[in-house]
Amino acid sequence: MEITGKDLQYLKESYKHETNKVLAKRMGMSTSSISRLARNFGLQKIREHLLEVKRESIARATRTKRTNNWPPKGYIIPGSEKHRFKKGEPSRLTPEQDKERMRKAHESMRRTITKERMRINCGLDQKTKMKLVRAPHKQASYRYMLKKIGYIVDKGSKDIYYPNEEMRKKKVERYAETTHKMRFYSIYDKHR
Repeated sequence: MEITGKDLQYLKESYKHETNKVLAKRMGMSTSSISRLARNFGLQKIREHLLEVKRESIARATRTKRTNNWPPKGYIIPGSEKHRFKKGEPSRLTPEQDKERMRKAHESMRRTITKERMRINCGLDQKTKMKLVRAPHKQASYRYMLKKIGYIVDKGSKDIYYPNEEMRKKKVERYAETTHKMRFYSIYDKHR
């Protein structure tokens, strides 16, 4: 869109204290064109103008609310009382329907947990925010301790690998084998 020098001068003088809507009407452009031109030429509104526009907007909203105050506060739709939930009232489902609803909910939860555990055991990230522990806390902390002292711990597996014979700790391994049913292999056995 072509803009004349006169229009550009008017825009530079008026932009800081006029609304884009008024400028667009006077210049025969759209408000988005005014915004684009202002951005291209680095023009900005003054703070006082922005505060004034904000005050006018709030006043306009208040007037509209006063005239269009429908439904009034506390209004109840006629006939809605009989369908509304009442505190302390039992479920409207029959016992059979409620039992079926609970069964479906539990089944869905079990499926989700099973899928999440499969993802964890395969070394993938979880899709939900469920806090699923792959192993009991003591076993998980023991696996972490083994990792810290140099053993190689596969994710989701009870197979533990050691890189060399010198670093092995027989007492630690015996405890892990008897208590947590972990198995120890040489790193070279892993690739066989």
